Amino acid sequence: MINIKNKILTLKDQNVTVLGAGVSGVYVSALATSYGANVLLSDSQDMDLTVDQFTLLSKHGVRIENNGHSEDVFTSDFVIKSPGVPHSSEIVKKILRRDIPIISEVEFAYQLLNSDRIIAITGSHGKSITAKILLTLLKNTGHKVHSASGPQNPLSKVILEEVVQEDDFIILELNSFQLEDTYSFHPYISVFLNIAKDKHDNDKLKIEHHLDIKLRIAQHQRDDDKYLFWEDDIILKKNKPAKVSTIAFGLNTKENGIYVKENHIYYNDEKLIAIDELLISGDQNLLNLLAALNICKILNIECSQLLDSVKKLQIGEEA
Repeated sequence: MINIKNKILTLKDQNVTVLGAGVSGVYVSALATSYGANVLLSDSQDMDLTVDQFTLLSKHGVRIENNGHSEDVFTSDFVIKSPGVPHSSEIVKKILRRDIPIISEVEFAYQLLNSDRIIAITGSHGKSITAKILLTLLKNTGHKVHSASGPQNPLSKVILEEVVQEDDFIILELNSFQLEDTYSFHPYISVFLNIAKDKHDNDKLKIEHHLDIKLRIAQHQRDDDKYLFWEDDIILKKNKPAKVSTIAFGLNTKENGIYVKENHIYYNDEKLIAIDELLISGDQNLLNLLAALNICKILNIECSQLLDSVKKLQIGEEA
């Protein structure tokens, strides 16, 4: 069963179109067919599929159309839009005019997860590094963790290829295009590192709209979920979500017991490690580490369990 904008559907024999044949599109197509849906993978351009991707689609019986969209798209019960397909495209406009629901790959895959222990990370800078640090810390403290790192390693791929148990953690690294068209997605812990215009952003996207999309990471969180944000980002500080427990992190944010003082990182108000002992470099990476440590605290991980892993982290400055 899946909820498509408050309409409960069984996937078996549903007609589903996936727009866009990037990595996300390929894996969500295979995932949907594995639940019995009839899937059309449709792309406006020639598909640049690898041999493995073509084999996967053939194995699952996914129909493919390239270099344009047929009328079959409009017979869909719902459409899954890949992150690279803009809302401004003609095909999206036509689908919406016909009142066919559109959801994202993240929204679809999320509803099929066997675990609600989701940690989702967004922001203009530092998503990948923070996710990498957190993955290392959680694995080294005995937790089973799955990681979906952006459009090239989508959540659909994790669900299709890995066995996700109820007690497993799932770390999601999400950009604004992945968060578009999410309607019920809510992580247990959401992290918003920063908001800025950079080379990966759409220049035509106003900062307010960009912020609104990324804040969807917390839009459906519940009272007992957590939202973590960088306190020194003025925009994030002014736009905290109202319906979830918010936690600020930063170099000097002492309320949570995780901060930097006299050249040491403190965790739960205990000295964890001296800055000089770290094998990571750069102020941004230090903030990424503090964000990951705040998540560890939420998960009740003890200071002594983290020391060895933090000492061995090797991360250079981002380009």
